[in-house]
Amino acid sequence: MAGAIPHISRTSIWKTWKTVRKELKHSSIRDVVDFLDYDVNPNVWINRLVQSIKQGTYEPDLPRRFSLGKSKGFSRTMTLPAVPDLVLYRTLVDCIFEKAKRREHRHVYFLRGQVTAIRQRVQQESFTSGQLSLPLYRAASQRSFLNWLKYDQYRKYLIFKKVHPFFVVADVSNFFDSILHSHVAEALHGLPIPTRTVGLLFFLLERLSIRQEYTGSHGISLPVDEFDCSRTLAHMVLFPHDDEMVKLVGEENYVRWMDDQNMGVPSRGKGLQVLSEVGRSLSRLHLSPNAQKSKVLSLSEARRHFHLDLNKLLDDAEALAKQIS
Repeated sequence: MAGAIPHISRTSIWKTWKTVRKELKHSSIRDVVDFLDYDVNPNVWINRLVQSIKQGTYEPDLPRRFSLGKSKGFSRTMTLPAVPDLVLYRTLVDCIFEKAKRREHRHVYFLRGQVTAIRQRVQQESFTSGQLSLPLYRAASQRSFLNWLKYDQYRKYLIFKKVHPFFVVADVSNFFDSILHSHVAEALHGLPIPTRTVGLLFFLLERLSIRQEYTGSHGISLPVDEFDCSRTLAHMVLFPHDDEMVKLVGEENYVRWMDDQNMGVPSRGKGLQVLSEVGRSLSRLHLSPNAQKSKVLSLSEARRHFHLDLNKLLDDAEALAKQIS
């Protein structure tokens, strides 16, 4: 008998299953009976899964692949693992992130639910702390600030404490497809995680990652799932990049939403320098910035880029709808 894998037990699998069970209702691919066979008696498949892992006979099922549309006619290939494999993947990732999150910088976010929660919190802070007062902000003239519309929109979408005259925006080209498994391993280096637990994670990654039929693993790419498993791993891979950017612009001037990055800078020249450093930092992870989407924006350009006018109108419409209802 191979023996138990640390952190993988009936209790941990059951706890994760309760979370995943709720999220399955929002999956792009729905089961015809809503995964009822797993819900009727979960002890059966959970015991079978844990036992197969202990015996060293565990083998994930072939995952389902489907496409989701992107812009300009492109699409992204998504992965939906079988339920036991998905729950195991999520259990492993949650366990690892719990050990790694102490390395996380202040304004870096990756979970889809974080976006709404953070924006609501920031908007509330803006009003309760009196930070909508114009004299507090010296980076732009009062006229420019008034043209900027409401500062709550600025804060909600950029999370900066002061108005910067210029912004660097950047993201990573083909992010999930370009992540090397070796860099995932480096992200776990030094964490108090047993070797067998890490080994099981990479065994699962090799089986779930996309590759051509009858070929060996290329050790690259994370399967894009809808349950924040690969998002969590990809988030940790960028921690060294976060370290470099924070050294360059300061923690309060750097915000990352998964691979989308916003940085406040004092001048266009400084912005170009930061863009250059973004490229150098990402190259150490064998990643590349998206040249078309990475740019330096002035205040007025950022206003259009982040659709702050439209966001304000949408917020007003949402508030009005709540009043009517």
